[in-house]
Amino acid sequence: MLKELFSKLPRRADDARFEIKVCMLGARGVGKTSVITSMYNSQKEAVLGTGLFLKADDDTSAMLNDKRQQLEKLFHGVHMEDERLISSGISGDSQETKFCFSYGMNSEKINIDMIIRDYPGEYLKSDPDMVSDFVREASAVLIAIDTPFLMEEDGKYHLAKNRLDLVADFLMNHLSSDEEKLILFVPLKCEKYYKENRIDEVLEKIKKEYGGLISYLRDKENLHGFKNKICCAVTPIQTLGDVVFDSFETDQNGNIVEISTPEGMRVPAHVFYRYARTNAAYRPENCVQPLYYLLSFISKQYEKAKQEQRQSGLLGRFMAALRLVPNVDKFIMEIDHLGRRRLDGTKGYKILFGRGRI
Repeated sequence: MLKELFSKLPRRADDARFEIKVCMLGARGVGKTSVITSMYNSQKEAVLGTGLFLKADDDTSAMLNDKRQQLEKLFHGVHMEDERLISSGISGDSQETKFCFSYGMNSEKINIDMIIRDYPGEYLKSDPDMVSDFVREASAVLIAIDTPFLMEEDGKYHLAKNRLDLVADFLMNHLSSDEEKLILFVPLKCEKYYKENRIDEVLEKIKKEYGGLISYLRDKENLHGFKNKICCAVTPIQTLGDVVFDSFETDQNGNIVEISTPEGMRVPAHVFYRYARTNAAYRPENCVQPLYYLLSFISKQYEKAKQEQRQSGLLGRFMAALRLVPNVDKFIMEIDHLGRRRLDGTKGYKILFGRGRI
């Protein structure tokens, strides 16, 4: 992982740029772009008062500003508590999306470029080699989960919506054991389950439904070469804050109205959400937590490389790159301080295994 984690080796100290790659997997329309939008805005606020800055490139900034405006439009006007709406965010995109960010230090010419690629579930089937190439280079894989489809109706529509089968099969067949990785299960749209004090049920449901994949990644017997290389955690998110799941559309007899997906699977025709309070506002919560987990993971990789002081192999090349960077210890310390803001063992957040690597 360290080879790819810092794949752009600097040629001189005043041009030190490293690249982190993050892959986001999940079905179209589960809310991945909404989360990245909220994550970016939350993290910009979080770095205020530290020695760091976070910025998006021009294309990403324009895209996320547009997405944020779409989300905020859901709250324009006066809305009463329990008023229903059909949309809970941005309509799904069937195309791969690339987001480009950079971290840096205000006092030093140091930058880490962070590239997030969002692959809709269809790509895991139609173009698995392309996704596989990026996953091999990625430091982290985020598995986005539409939580109401996981939880409601005893998970009847979970497979069809979240495409557990595609995600699990893809990772089992394409995840390389050559490098260390962070794997995050990211349940989205969790507002209802927080408000009902049921977020631990979401955690347990993920452990059950994704149990086969989790066991494969944990690899206790080292059958797949992953032992002591993967850190896996659950990081739930409240995507909008004041909008909660209400119900699936039903007919006059109370039966859920269903439609067929392109794969021939049955899902609800419409999903209703409702405003959680009068004068509801766009108040996403904890969207930045997956990023905190990633930063903590990065700082641990640096400490490992520093302690082992290898002269060859991945850790050796990693340390050789960092020697060109002025005040790298200070930079990593700032990254580590942000990473320590991650939640763990509370509010549905849980490191499933690999605690020593994060």
